Amino acid sequence: MPKRRRIYTDNTLHFVTFTVKDFVPVFSIESVALRLGGVLEFYDKKAAYRLHAYVIMPEHVHLLVERHVEKTIGAIVRDIKKYFSHVYKSDFYGKVEIDDTSLQGSDGFKFWQVGFDEVTIASEKQYFIKLNYILNNPVKRGLAEVAGDYRFCFAASRGERGRV
Repeated sequence: MPKRRRIYTDNTLHFVTFTVKDFVPVFSIESVALRLGGVLEFYDKKAAYRLHAYVIMPEHVHLLVERHVEKTIGAIVRDIKKYFSHVYKSDFYGKVEIDDTSLQGSDGFKFWQVGFDEVTIASEKQYFIKLNYILNNPVKRGLAEVAGDYRFCFAASRGERGRV
């Protein structure tokens, strides 16, 4: 699949998606999803970025994030992916109820697929389209009956996980 070309603008709001290698559904395990949520919120509190919303699906993550002007969205995603890969390998790999052996290949441990998808938010309308996508993604997948009931969904405007 050809790599999308990233267009750099002064806009600092981004909708980002990144996926576990081989679509292994590691985030269907509550403790793993909670740990990733903690990592996302840690970087927000550390002021690495401002987290507007996220949803942790069984094998991928969506973020609505506002970056600081001096930091690229690529650097933010790299930091999250690198840190969580280390956390997963040391705390969960081979110890969970699913087959995660495909994450260890001949070239080493790889938790995430290479790269990420990104949409730079250019308008208020686009912002709310992406926010609603995040909130409704678990409903669409059958993981919750109504938006906000999914435990691994967060919207800063509501200030709490789930029930957004």
